[in-house]
Amino acid sequence: MSVASMSRHGSMQEPLMSDLQGSPRYSNPDHPGLPPRHSSGSVIAKAMNERPVPAATNPLAHDRWDGGHQRDQGKLWTPDRGAGFYQTERERYHKPALVSTGKHAGHSRVRFVGLNQTKLLYHIWKRDFFTSCVQLRLPVVVAAIILVYLASFFSFGVVWYLVFRLRSRCVNGFNGFVSAFIFATETQQTIGYGVRSPTDCWLSAWIVALQSIWAAILNAITLGIIFARISQPKQRARTIFISDSAVVARRDGMLKFMFRVADIRTTQVIAPAVRAYLYTWGGRKTAEGEKIPVRIEELDIGYIDGMLLLPLVVEHGIDERSPLYGHTYESLRSLGAEVIVTFEGTSESGAQFQTRQSYLPSEIHWGYVFVEIIHHAKEGETQHTVDISRFHEIQPQTGLKMLPPGASSRKIVSAIPKSVPYPVLQENTLVLSNFLVVAKRNGKLSLMFRVGDTYPNQMLQVQVRAYFYRWKPHISLEGEEWPFTAWELKITDGLMSANQLLLRMPTTMVHVIDDDSPLAAWRTGRAAVATDSDSEIVVMVEATMYSSSTTVMKQRTFNVCNDVKYAHRLIPIVTAPNQSADGKPRVLWSKFHDTVPVDDSSAAGRAGSISVWPDQGQLMDPIASSSSADGEGPDATATIFHRGLDRQRSSLVGQCSGLASEDNEDCDEEEEALERYAPSQAGRAVAGLQHSSSHHRAPRPPTSSDTGTTQDADDWHKSRSLFSVVWSEQDDIQDSAQQLTDRAHRTSSLRLARTFSRTGSVNNV
Repeated sequence: MSVASMSRHGSMQEPLMSDLQGSPRYSNPDHPGLPPRHSSGSVIAKAMNERPVPAATNPLAHDRWDGGHQRDQGKLWTPDRGAGFYQTERERYHKPALVSTGKHAGHSRVRFVGLNQTKLLYHIWKRDFFTSCVQLRLPVVVAAIILVYLASFFSFGVVWYLVFRLRSRCVNGFNGFVSAFIFATETQQTIGYGVRSPTDCWLSAWIVALQSIWAAILNAITLGIIFARISQPKQRARTIFISDSAVVARRDGMLKFMFRVADIRTTQVIAPAVRAYLYTWGGRKTAEGEKIPVRIEELDIGYIDGMLLLPLVVEHGIDERSPLYGHTYESLRSLGAEVIVTFEGTSESGAQFQTRQSYLPSEIHWGYVFVEIIHHAKEGETQHTVDISRFHEIQPQTGLKMLPPGASSRKIVSAIPKSVPYPVLQENTLVLSNFLVVAKRNGKLSLMFRVGDTYPNQMLQVQVRAYFYRWKPHISLEGEEWPFTAWELKITDGLMSANQLLLRMPTTMVHVIDDDSPLAAWRTGRAAVATDSDSEIVVMVEATMYSSSTTVMKQRTFNVCNDVKYAHRLIPIVTAPNQSADGKPRVLWSKFHDTVPVDDSSAAGRAGSISVWPDQGQLMDPIASSSSADGEGPDATATIFHRGLDRQRSSLVGQCSGLASEDNEDCDEEEEALERYAPSQAGRAVAGLQHSSSHHRAPRPPTSSDTGTTQDADDWHKSRSLFSVVWSEQDDIQDSAQQLTDRAHRTSSLRLARTFSRTGSVNNV
């Protein structure tokens, strides 16, 4: 819930659906503690009860270096393990987990059944006695040692008392049981007071020998347990902070899974190592029928600062090789996923230690980042500062709206990054352009895209491959039916093979569309490209990172309809050395993904080809399609609209029907907005087509059979201009509707279908 919807006194207003994305805590110091839970029974209540809720406040806030506002102390709060909010949520909603969080973070929650617990406990103590004693709580260990020593003194006191009663000549100075007890204590602890003593008697001699041996063994065991318990590096692990929640957000266009780690001691941890593992339930069956219930995959962390002088946000890049690739909040929740993070290191004394933290899907926040807590020393000061009281706090990423977790995760995953990776050593700094372009190069029609490395020369043995998938049924000569056909596209950089690239500068990769190319039909123009609107082109870049000798990859699937720009070219971004002040080449990375249109004739190589569709060169031509496929005139075009809208509406209704209840609320708001905007715009579009029909008959592109007549060509261009005007008016409405339709994707249907997708067919306007 947004902070604005809560008063300073802690009262909560009824939340809006746009406020259903919560944060475990906010950076606003005036934010109150835990809000009241909503009763079940409504969609809003369910969404509120399942979303993250602001956690208990931080008791150390009044001690912050910048004089922050004082907050109430939370009972479960600890500096290293947070406010205990997620521990409370797990207990309240009975969420299963492999590892605990909160106060007992890192403890295993796995329960072993099928065997009597008493027998199992006896087996553990019998076979691993020393470790069992060391792992006991310190007060329990001290109490147990005291009882053992008292029992030993009492037992040998009884023995010496019996010797006194039965063989009084074997001891001197005994008056009763108290004398025997004191003598047993003196003997075991090697204390000699000179009053009581044994005589020259074999019985007393053997008892003294046995008690001395027993005392040596008991001292060795107890001192070993106490020393191991006190010096156990487990307590060193409590000075290692791991954030109680994780976030997923984009950094420089790269999707990252992140959590924060810090060491609050001034002494250095030796050889720190951070690992993360993804556990998912449901498993799989092997070919032999064996059921594997849990899948365990390691998340590659990569390089971290080995000094840990400052808090560190640990990153896992979610790329094609990541176990988290393609996952959203819903998919992780449906799999019962759990991410377990471990920190291992060696203390100053040479003892190894480990600490763990666990994150459930509800504890992984999409579109959030950690609050900044590192501050440079002010003028006149000699020490940098870290606001450790806000170590666990997160905040929404700049520019992102607060949405339910499911919608937020889908939006972040499906977003097309417009930036490039930051140049960091030992990071995957490969980058691919967001679009493929089709235009002439050196007189030949070519398919082109750009590849670069933002950390020049970090990648060696770079290989680029591209594959074309045509999703159309294909039947072999033997009658076997395939749903698609695939070809490898021959890729060069215009001068050399794409198998041994040197990415010192961004390079434009080229596939020449000749007679031998699977894309040969595209040379006839945009209409031929539109027939492949459902096809895909997969581009894969592989390289070896010289600093770590590891193989990295960048892969992307381009949809022909959405991601291929016909009659476009990539903007030049490299400046020659002789044009730079310092005599070095320069790269304008901010324009890496940008394209500009070119003349159609330069792309298709023939006059009269279909002009560029308004939406960045998409490959549909509604007027030409209506005149060729369904007759001529506005009625035929309305029929085309009708079909496209019905298909799009069916698709989106199917998507919404499978969403969680909070996301269905978004669908309802989207429907209301579209129903409000669509009718007037649809009517204007159809009216424009009717006007076009009444003045120009059947608008269609001129063909070779129209030689000698220019009227049809003029009429066609005028009708296209009129349609473009109607379309430009539609753009303003579509921008408003886009705020509620983040899940809608561009498809091969008309662009009008995106706005009218939830209103029905054009006939209802």
